[in-house]
Amino acid sequence: KDGDPSVRLGAINSLKWLKDTRAVEPLLSLLSDSEIAVRWAAIHTLGLLNDRRAVRRLIPLLGDVDILNRWSAALALGRLGAKEALKPLVAALADENSLVRMMAALALGYLKEPSVVASLRMRLTDSDPMVARAARKALYDIHVHGDLRKTARTRPNREKKETNPLAASSDVWYWRIFFLVIAGLIGLSLLEKCSNVR
Repeated sequence: KDGDPSVRLGAINSLKWLKDTRAVEPLLSLLSDSEIAVRWAAIHTLGLLNDRRAVRRLIPLLGDVDILNRWSAALALGRLGAKEALKPLVAALADENSLVRMMAALALGYLKEPSVVASLRMRLTDSDPMVARAARKALYDIHVHGDLRKTARTRPNREKKETNPLAASSDVWYWRIFFLVIAGLIGLSLLEKCSNVR
């Protein structure tokens, strides 16, 4: 509740490492914070706390006007195993923003639900190669860990070694994008300061 956004961000960061579910309600209240970085940090942390109270509040964010809210909510829902978010996550595969499409694909990979395979296959030819790679990874996750494994063809007397089509995990991708976003926010802040000086 501190008026300084940096203080609120520091508090969220502390809660993330403590992983105390008592933090869920305070974090939910920050989903409407005036600062975009605070909202993003709250969504990200809710995805790590593994508390399903957050699911109902995160699903509507998939349709938020803010791109940052949409893609961070998508991955948070995937991490929470929110299968009730399957339909909006599939819809997010067609989002106008490629980061949102990518995170929606990765989230569906977390959920390992065979019913979304056809939708993910459509993203294999996405105009953004990163989205196509995310869809490919999600299909791999569903095939190896989900129900598709039961119906996969296997050769007799021969083990078939599964190899991940992507070297980088979803979390590595997430942090790469995180640092890009933070760099962008810092850049915008510097531009505003320069404008004020003039």
